[in-house]
Formats: sequence, C-alpha cells, structure tokens
Amino acid sequence: MKTHKVTAPYITLRVNDGLGQEVLRGFHQGATVPEGVNQEDLDRHVRKGMVAEEGSREANLLAVPAGTPVQEPADEGRRTRRTSQRTGDEPKG
Repeated sequence: MKTHKVTAPYITLRVNDGLGQEVLRGFHQGATVPEGVNQEDLDRHVRKGMVAEEGSREANLLAVPAGTPVQEPADEGRRTRRTSQRTGDEPKG
C-alpha cells in the first residue's frame, strides 16, 4: 500500500481499529494516513485533492503542519515576470 499525506487543513477518514470495527478518525494537515483506512474514503479524498501520495509535489508543498513557511522549489522552467521601472513619461499599456 502506498503511503499518503493529508494536504487539507483537516479531514476525517474511516479507519479499522484493533478490534475489527471501523471508527471515524480526524487527521490534521501533514499527517500520514495509517494502514487500515477505508479505501473508498481514501480514494475520494485523493480525488478531491485533500490527500496526496507521499513524495509527490503536492504532498511536499501542502502536507506540512499549519503555520510552517512554505518554500517553493527553485524555478522549474517557469519564466519569471520582469517589471521595468517606469519614469511616468512613457504611455501605460
């Protein structure tokens, strides 16, 4: 089974407890989803972008505890927008 991380601020998932019962458990952003989670619940949360596979770009950017400063990876082929300094004499547009 793949390991998943919670990317949403808070989710609830049905998880098997040690006695064979399904219980509803809450997980905060950055938590690792345990084994024994209900597969339908997990699939739904993955589809909605609330959970991501550990090691994926989404998990690395979003699955961090609240309040943690997020640093995007170095420029991955994106062009940065250059802003020119205007003097006020040239036309805008």
